[in-house]
Amino acid sequence: MSVRPALNSKTRSKAKHRKRLERFLFNLIHQLSTPEGLDAFERLKNLKARVDHRLDVGLPEIELTPQEQEAFLFVRDQLRKGLRPTVREISKAAGYRSPRSGLVMIQRLIRKQVLGRDSQGSLY
Repeated sequence: MSVRPALNSKTRSKAKHRKRLERFLFNLIHQLSTPEGLDAFERLKNLKARVDHRLDVGLPEIELTPQEQEAFLFVRDQLRKGLRPTVREISKAAGYRSPRSGLVMIQRLIRKQVLGRDSQGSLY
């Protein structure tokens, strides 16, 4: 009969996280092996390519007001960090106090095709 050494809480925690990660990866591989999973993966790949393209460009050639430039740069920087800025944050970055003013300005940037929205409504 062999005696197993007692596991401390840190080791148990790592084992628990490893098991969760393995289960997640197994489920992900299973999902991606279905036609629906492959279709979803292709849509994500296309979305990532569009976002990457938008992030690679600097300030657009379109005339923007100083507030629009501030908002565009803020959104671009947040997206590069992997964050999705809120209307309130964008409004504040553009110097507005009212979220409604920021929303109107975001709509102008979308109309000028400087920003866009995906099918879920997130900015890119």
